[in-house]
Amino acid sequence: QFIGSPKMNILPLADGRPITHGASVPAAAVSIGVRPEHLSLAQPSSATLRGKVKLAEYTGAVTLIHVELDAGQTCLVIHNQGTAPEIGAEIGLDAAPTNLHFFDGEGRAV
Repeated sequence: QFIGSPKMNILPLADGRPITHGASVPAAAVSIGVRPEHLSLAQPSSATLRGKVKLAEYTGAVTLIHVELDAGQTCLVIHNQGTAPEIGAEIGLDAAPTNLHFFDGEGRAV
């Protein structure tokens, strides 16, 4: 989490479910990490993560989108394709399985 800016999103694994289709979750994993630049916007009906846009910060090159997920966590997304969704919009998020990082209860990569 300390490498890179903005920092990696760390989310608890809810019932062992990954945040993307097709990812295999290591048995020891209790949380999942994904960098903001590796999350992509998707239709809420087909996405594995869903939430509402709480804040969108245009930085000149990209927009930082703060999303409150349905599960109650907050997630940061770097968006650089087209217009960012409006505050309050329901959105979905997906990530490629190769961009996921899994951590055990001690915070070590598994």
